[in-house]
Amino acid sequence: MKKRLFLWLLSLPVMSYCQYYVGHDLSYPITEYVSDNSFYAGKVDTDGSSYIHVANLIKFTSNGTVSLGFGNNGIAPVIPVVYNVSSIGINDQYVYLGSNTKIGKYDKSSGAPDLSFGVNGVATILYGVGKIYAHPNSSLFAENYGKIIKLLPNGQKDNSFSIDANKDYYVIGNSIYVINSQSNSIYYIKKYDLNGVQDIQYGNGGSLQVSNWIFDKINGELYVEESSGITRYTSSGVLDTTFGNGGNVQVSFPGLINCIISDSNNNILFFGGSASAANNKSMIVRLKRNGALDNTFNNGTHIYVFPGEGSIKDVSLLDDNTYVCIEGMRHYRFGGFATRTNKYLRTQDRSKIQTLSVKDVNVTKTNVLQVYPSPATDFIKIGTGKNDKITKVNIYAITGDLVLSTDKSEIDIKHLLTGTYMIEANLNGDIYKNKFIKK
Repeated sequence: MKKRLFLWLLSLPVMSYCQYYVGHDLSYPITEYVSDNSFYAGKVDTDGSSYIHVANLIKFTSNGTVSLGFGNNGIAPVIPVVYNVSSIGINDQYVYLGSNTKIGKYDKSSGAPDLSFGVNGVATILYGVGKIYAHPNSSLFAENYGKIIKLLPNGQKDNSFSIDANKDYYVIGNSIYVINSQSNSIYYIKKYDLNGVQDIQYGNGGSLQVSNWIFDKINGELYVEESSGITRYTSSGVLDTTFGNGGNVQVSFPGLINCIISDSNNNILFFGGSASAANNKSMIVRLKRNGALDNTFNNGTHIYVFPGEGSIKDVSLLDDNTYVCIEGMRHYRFGGFATRTNKYLRTQDRSKIQTLSVKDVNVTKTNVLQVYPSPATDFIKIGTGKNDKITKVNIYAITGDLVLSTDKSEIDIKHLLTGTYMIEANLNGDIYKNKFIKK
């Protein structure tokens, strides 16, 4: 009997806990372009290829290499009148560049201009062009002096179509969500179909009042970040009470949210970060469909943050664990604005990615920083046992957020919350790291 029981136990499937880690894909070459004045326009296609406009239009494959079949070895010369590009739109066949009062149209595979569009490949829009969106049905939408206009495939304006939108708009599926501002803190969202007909069932009598907005690029659900956390509305503008506690989840984000995408398992991915001279960082946060924190996402947490990387501006999911991005960051070395492509993986194989978190700091004899006491309540002291001059000390929370910078060897930590922190110090040009616990 005991032998049969033992054999039966051996036949059961082995259950194991699989730890995942998120980080930059080390096989993906980051290509970066720096401008003195502003970020370059960039866009990621659904297949993971990406486009950046830097004087000319450059295309990268989903693996980060230049797409050699596009234009001349990956660079397509743009029509001269289309310059200072501020927006890029992509559909199944074409790439559109919006600049000042001009829109240019280019073949997505070859990079050749479509000379049948407008006049010799360029449509001229009176009063200027803002954000553009290329729909798969070949319609092109553009911001134009407080309105959304639609262009036909030949570049002519569809005079039967016009929607007021003085703040922003999103085209998701076959719906257009427009945002109009009444003041700096009050905005109204309305929903239209692709012909410009308003959905009067959306929200409350056809309109929804919010304090801010960011839409899920896949399903049109609306997220509003508030002091109490984040609130979700359905694509019909109704508060989604299945999300968190009555529609609200109390969660803080270690950066600005720029993009939201639901994956195939209905997990919600928030992409963004910050791009300032003092604080560049990329951010990815994953919640479950019901708003619960997904602590299986990255090394036991629901957050990935990497200080020093760029804020994620646009993203496409190749699969649930692979994200190709356009990032923007303020560049210390060149003193300008850097725009670049990047790719993130969620994987069990840490050798494939570059990661950074408090849990991941590997302190060796060559970079050990003496920190005492630990645990500490009010102050910590740091050093290396040598007469080193401290240039800068940074302290990071477990999320990767920079919470304190100083040039002192005795540091006041009374204001820090209880938890584990990473400390990084520049002493005589060398970097030293360690962890400490605030109690």
